[in-house]
Amino acid sequence: MEDLEARKQRLAALTGGDKPSPAGRSKADLARRRRRLSQTAGLQTQQSREKEVSVATSGTGGSLPTDRTYNLGKCTICYSCSTHPGNDPGGMQKTNQDSWLVRENFGEKNMLLMGVYDGHGYEGEKVSRTIVSKLPGFMNESKEFITGNLREAFKYALPACNKSLKNSGVIETSLSGSTAVQALLYGDKSVLCANVGDSRAIVGVVESNGKTSVVELSHDHKPTNPEEQERIESNGGRVEPYMYEGEAIGPPRVWLRDEDTPGLCMSRSIGDSIAASVGVIADPDLVEHEFGPQDKYLVFMSDGIFEFISNEEVIEFIHKHAQQGLSPREVGKRLVKEARKKWQEEEEDVIDDCTAMVAYLTVEP
Repeated sequence: MEDLEARKQRLAALTGGDKPSPAGRSKADLARRRRRLSQTAGLQTQQSREKEVSVATSGTGGSLPTDRTYNLGKCTICYSCSTHPGNDPGGMQKTNQDSWLVRENFGEKNMLLMGVYDGHGYEGEKVSRTIVSKLPGFMNESKEFITGNLREAFKYALPACNKSLKNSGVIETSLSGSTAVQALLYGDKSVLCANVGDSRAIVGVVESNGKTSVVELSHDHKPTNPEEQERIESNGGRVEPYMYEGEAIGPPRVWLRDEDTPGLCMSRSIGDSIAASVGVIADPDLVEHEFGPQDKYLVFMSDGIFEFISNEEVIEFIHKHAQQGLSPREVGKRLVKEARKKWQEEEEDVIDDCTAMVAYLTVEP
């Protein structure tokens, strides 16, 4: 068991210790600028950037360069994915820790697996990319998936990704983790969404009169949810905002009882072993939905997109541009650009990574 002093030294090494703040900013100013980010500890340092290795862009940090079309029974899906790295305090472009996943003809059952993963912390990009590489295999190997029990397959595969990361010894997960929102599209027009964390999946509905609405396939896992908070506190954690000289800054976060770490603003994640010690779990919530003729859009997005744009506004934005003849790829690029603009208006130089997977749906009755 690691003693307290050893832990403090390791955490200081991960988070940069007492190194000068970017652009000479005060700690209070940096805290305010970071208040919307997923985690207060384990932010990337310049030293960590210099240790990066090259990675493939397909699904792991880069956008999908084309639109693709997939036929699923009575539903046709035309989709693409757009992503852009954020900026750290001081305006420096950071590593894009978001990843996305698409597997067509998944499991040899004419299924479509789609998802978005928002990494955070010192090695968050490695966590999100590991999920992308490992999840399909864990799904395929599960006896539940083989027998057609898709709900139980997700319940097996996501914790299995978490366990694999913990046991790898290669990725530092003490202060690094990722969200995971993904869905299996199967049968004629069915979708099963599994969510861990606070990325989102939504369906955009367009009525005959042109009015739009939203069906939520996921719900954010926040530590202020009564059930989530009870679990965390019963495991020895605290839920409260970051405090600086008596001032509450940003949303409530998960902390160890006697230490101001890790400061995670979600109650479920993949990785985050310190937060896991006080009740942050990797178990997914599941939502099933059957597409109807009025379901026109399916969207997966990291919280960089919806921090300042509501779900309803996302669908209105997509529908407006789709009506103008723009493809999912072009609409996704514009949505990412719009989200980044909102960040700049609200937070100046701090911008979160922004990823949007946009799909147009054509559904037969």
